[in-house]
Amino acid sequence: MGLKTLSDHIMDIFQNALASGASKIHVTIEESDSWFAFAVSDNGKGMTEDFLKKVFDPFITTRDPQVRRVGLGLPFLKQAAEMTGGRVLLESNPGKGTKVRASFNMKHVDCQPVGDIAGTLATIALSDNGVEITVSRKKKGFQYQLSNVELRETLGNLSNPVVMKAVFDIFKELESKLADELS
Repeated sequence: MGLKTLSDHIMDIFQNALASGASKIHVTIEESDSWFAFAVSDNGKGMTEDFLKKVFDPFITTRDPQVRRVGLGLPFLKQAAEMTGGRVLLESNPGKGTKVRASFNMKHVDCQPVGDIAGTLATIALSDNGVEITVSRKKKGFQYQLSNVELRETLGNLSNPVVMKAVFDIFKELESKLADELS
């Protein structure tokens, strides 16, 4: 499955939101010296109460098994968070959407590395499937927020390779400034 970093978990939950038929997805990442937390909210099809009861069980999935997935993303996320003293919260309402929140104690020996947040957020922002995507990042007192709508208005066609590189560069620069502000 390849969920080796926290950014891998963010991408996995984001892909779940896309698969849910959402028209709006918001990814939020907050980080302090000790804690890393993220949330992915969508207005997709949501989950029933019965499905919510078993969503963290291995091999439970709503996806077509002939296409992809085996239903391990959420169980792996829960295990990774809880191993550090963190947790995963999931709220969902049929027809209204889902919100997944996860927190990790970064000082715990079992915490996975954060991974490539800039690359993950750029990839998310470039996922232009007619879905409005907003990413927010906060670390201590510094924060930024970008949406694919703003990027498209400013840079044009997000599938243009030159524009795609520019988006990756923007996120790298924002993450670099975030790191510089805090040093």
